[in-house]
Amino acid sequence: MVWKMILSSMWRRSVLIFVLAGLVPGSGLSAAPADDDLLVRGKGIEVRLKELTDTYERLQTSMVNTGTIPAPETVEGFKAQILDRLILSKLLEARATDQDRKRAQFESTASVEGMRSQASSPQDFEKQLARSGHTLATFQRERFLEALANNVVDRELKSTLKPEATELKRRYEESPDRWTLPETIRVAQLLISTRNSTTGEEVPEESRKKRLQQIEELRTRAVKGEEFTALIRQFSDDFASKTRRGEYIVTRGQMLIEFEAAAFSLKPGQLSDVVSTQLGYHLIKLLDRTPEKRRSFEEAEPVLRAQWIAEELNRRLPEYLEHLRKEAAVELTALAPKPSAGDGH
Repeated sequence: MVWKMILSSMWRRSVLIFVLAGLVPGSGLSAAPADDDLLVRGKGIEVRLKELTDTYERLQTSMVNTGTIPAPETVEGFKAQILDRLILSKLLEARATDQDRKRAQFESTASVEGMRSQASSPQDFEKQLARSGHTLATFQRERFLEALANNVVDRELKSTLKPEATELKRRYEESPDRWTLPETIRVAQLLISTRNSTTGEEVPEESRKKRLQQIEELRTRAVKGEEFTALIRQFSDDFASKTRRGEYIVTRGQMLIEFEAAAFSLKPGQLSDVVSTQLGYHLIKLLDRTPEKRRSFEEAEPVLRAQWIAEELNRRLPEYLEHLRKEAAVELTALAPKPSAGDGH
């Protein structure tokens, strides 16, 4: 999550590369004398021309395959933004502990294996990587750096964010509607459809009459004591709910108006009269009702806490990243690409 906030998924969709512009100002970076192919130098980090070229070529391959190629006049600025991302990656990697690396290795391996398992075949997975400009090795490396950045920022920044209970309580009190759970009912329904199962069109009037007669007879059988669940299993045309005994949990506004009006008017254990909707004829039995309820502060607190931390992390992240750049005394050489006007540099 953090890595996406920092780099805006640099490694996933190249068109998103422009999102970083202005996140970490580059105006404080002084140009240093060129050193062969050195683009960036700093305490514990350096970026060489080959790293920028390799990353740009991978992104270019992806862009060609998605039809999102930057105009020639924007390429220099585009490369400058890629370089900014490489700098941030290096800065965060340099601060990683052994534990950060172990966790990142586990997480990135699991991520790659998960993606591989979702592909139709190993060959298809390799083709997908190739279309994005990757080999398996480069893809694994970038997933690792993504996970590593997450772990470093979590440890150094996110772990320090502790919301005050009074702030969370204030947020809870200011949004009562957010924590109010609406009334819900649990019902079982038996449907006799009045639509052709193949075309979805209404069946002829004569057929509708026969189906109405059928559901009326089924209601009579249920009222006389036959198990409603057994009738649902045998006769209901609502195939999606048959495996769960015809049951639905309903909140107002989710179902057809006629269905809801009948369902919410029932008492627990009561069977409705035949209800007609555009889908057909329904028998509805109310199983139980849960009244409207406001979630307690204790129930809402984990959500409020996570939301506060995400907002605060987003607010503090640019300052944290700028601090890393200054601490490492990052300098660009004369070989480094120049940002385009309007890039925030």
